[in-house]
Amino acid sequence: MGCEFSLSDTSALIGGGLTILGVCIGLLGQHLFEKRRQQNIVRGFLETLYEEFNALWEQINGVAEKHWKEFEKEKKEGKKPILHLYLVSISKDDLAIYRSNANLIVQIKDSDLRRKIVEVYMSFQALIEGYKINNRLLDERIEVEGMLENEALLEQISSELHNRALDLERKHDDFRQSIEDLFKMLKKRI
Repeated sequence: MGCEFSLSDTSALIGGGLTILGVCIGLLGQHLFEKRRQQNIVRGFLETLYEEFNALWEQINGVAEKHWKEFEKEKKEGKKPILHLYLVSISKDDLAIYRSNANLIVQIKDSDLRRKIVEVYMSFQALIEGYKINNRLLDERIEVEGMLENEALLEQISSELHNRALDLERKHDDFRQSIEDLFKMLKKRI
């Protein structure tokens, strides 16, 4: 009783081996397809994120740029300027694409890009908060301006507005630099 294989045994082994090979090739193909699909989803997210950040930056900077130039001019003249800019159309809710797809950020392989996206988002939040505070102080100043008996309060609000504007200027410049860096990084990726 030796180890004998019949033709049918050999055929069964070859058939089984080819079946296993076919399954492996099928699984590999499915894995590659899924990987490519996920890469396309992340790429689409990055493209859309670029558009969202770009639209918001154009909206903010388009309104704010002339006010910041006037602010800088008054600063150079030795005045204590305030920012006469009232932004009402921008809120934290404007970054809907970022927030609704934040789970995709972890799938971005480039850690520097991931970090920059989060940095820009956080910087945007701080900038919007700064503009809201500036808006509130401008409202307070307008209320007090017409009342002569409140000169000290008007001076206090104006001083607070000036200090807030200096902080807001720094946040605006930080955001400008961060978003420009992000745009460069995204353009390389998309």
